[in-house]
Amino acid sequence: MTSIYVYSWKPGSGVNFGDEIGPMVVDAVCRKSSISLKIIPSGQPLKAKIFAVGSVLHEARGSDVIWGVGVNSKHASILPRSSDIRFNAVRGPLTRSVVRDQGFECPEVFGDPGLLFPMLFDKEIRTRRGELERAAHDLGVRMPETIVIPNINDDRFLPYFSEPQLDGSIMFIRPHLDPITVAAYISASSRVISSSLHGLVFADVYGRSTTRMTSQYEAEFKYTDYYEGTGRQTPKSYPDLQRSLDGEETSRLEWDPEPLLKAFPLFDEELIDRLKVDRFEMEPNKTYEVAELERDKSPLVEGWADPENGSAWSVSEWANFEFYVKQTLSQDSFLRLNVGTLSKGTGAFTLLRVVHNGAAVESHRIVRGESGAKIDISLPKPDAGKNYMIRFKIENASRPIDYGIGQDARPLGVWVSNMTLVS
Repeated sequence: MTSIYVYSWKPGSGVNFGDEIGPMVVDAVCRKSSISLKIIPSGQPLKAKIFAVGSVLHEARGSDVIWGVGVNSKHASILPRSSDIRFNAVRGPLTRSVVRDQGFECPEVFGDPGLLFPMLFDKEIRTRRGELERAAHDLGVRMPETIVIPNINDDRFLPYFSEPQLDGSIMFIRPHLDPITVAAYISASSRVISSSLHGLVFADVYGRSTTRMTSQYEAEFKYTDYYEGTGRQTPKSYPDLQRSLDGEETSRLEWDPEPLLKAFPLFDEELIDRLKVDRFEMEPNKTYEVAELERDKSPLVEGWADPENGSAWSVSEWANFEFYVKQTLSQDSFLRLNVGTLSKGTGAFTLLRVVHNGAAVESHRIVRGESGAKIDISLPKPDAGKNYMIRFKIENASRPIDYGIGQDARPLGVWVSNMTLVS
């Protein structure tokens, strides 16, 4: 199955529900439109991807496609002039103005794709709400009438939230919950107070009485961009919970989702061709030489340089190895790589950590001065399409120019010359 990357940013503290929405919305629109594509969340910069949801425009480059994201005013947001970034829609008119000032064409199509989330996941949200209501009933408590959702940066420093003595009708929702659960709580409430932009977005869709609380860490830009993108003036915000409880409601949402949906990038076959990533098929017990691989047909994807002299170097802290198989592999299958590293560099070895689903599972030392070594890599669980993705974290990468072994200024970690899927 053809794969498409969708940008996904993850905070160092784990998960922020607003930043999980983009890949989920893109995948749901594909499924409901019978578009057979595998959507893969990715934060790596080396492959073209869709940007959908978030203040992450400063991360775009190359042939990326923008659908509803906005400028983060805490970053310079200067887009690479040599890039071929395509703009289908942006969050609001402030972002569009920045984009046009930098010489890019950008249509007057506005909206945060998070506005589509409650519609696209209605069944899942209703199911989750039922679970929450049954759990509350079993505990002998009522579901909260008022939901308070801090921005992820506010959530780390909560003292100003705890000023009033709260009764049982008010509940704080932490932003590290999953989007389905956050939406379920909002749908079950009658009022929402939020400094989280996507808390405000979800509350708008459900038509809840909503009051905006001032974020202590986020600038006004993204809130103004969102509200003006939905045809409203930016509402007044309040500096603490007590004044928010006494504050005015935001104006109700009157927004037509059709222009944003029509601008969905994957309705355009040309953009699918631009973005698609075809996974490399590996046959068990067959050795593949890097020198014989076609440039656009290789399991060495993000984080690897083009092959030279029969091998490919890792040139990033993170590097991905991706492939699929047609048959089911035995449980003791593994990936065997022939690898090496620079003869000189930081430390006596380069460290290759193997990461499955965000957790480091093993490490391999690639010793400097040796001509090459065979290492065996455990496999993660495949997805339903028998696709495998292994992430490598490379430590002690070094620049040859710094060690008198050439003029190459790239941070070279490990090279790979061949690979075998042993089963």
